[in-house]
Amino acid sequence: MVTRSITAAAILPALLSCASATPPTNTTFVAFDLETTGLSAKTHRIIEIGAVKFRNGRSVGTFSTLVAPGMPIPAASQRVHGITDEMVREAPQAREALQRFLEFVGNAVLLAHNAAFDLRFISAEAERNRVKLGKLTVIDTLPLARRWFPHSEGHSLAALAKHLSLPAAKSHRALADARRVRLVFLAGLATEDGDVSLRDLTPDPRPLSPAP
Repeated sequence: MVTRSITAAAILPALLSCASATPPTNTTFVAFDLETTGLSAKTHRIIEIGAVKFRNGRSVGTFSTLVAPGMPIPAASQRVHGITDEMVREAPQAREALQRFLEFVGNAVLLAHNAAFDLRFISAEAERNRVKLGKLTVIDTLPLARRWFPHSEGHSLAALAKHLSLPAAKSHRALADARRVRLVFLAGLATEDGDVSLRDLTPDPRPLSPAP
């Protein structure tokens, strides 16, 4: 079992199913990423969802949508991801976007880098829009990357992409970062000695303070 401090599972323990002993090679994963108007799930909103579904290392589908946040996108946030108010003007509302994303995920295991951040936003949007999340299994690739790649100069997606010589991608867009999450995860699994189960990759739930 991998030891964690603050984990993805701590955010939404009621949503997480118990990790099975199914080998990752027999599991469907969805690597995903969000772009938002800011850092607080209480006061900011999701503006983009990107995801890659894969099984046995091979991509079997992608999901990407902009999301109308119902609020102006701050200039500081626009400078990070390049998403403008005009770009989201005709985008689906959060309820529709989240429902479509969950349909795409189905029963797959979710992967996110620093998953606590993404799960806070998904939880907040689901509550605001009365969307039932059901049970989700979520793996946070950030603590795994710290174990898998201890010699990387950093463990952000950008630092890991440089360390692993991954193909260049448009920075801070949801689908591009979701693709990086998938590649980091597959590269990390390749470093494991012997078989790895979902139980080895899914952290123990721990208490966490409310979302900021």
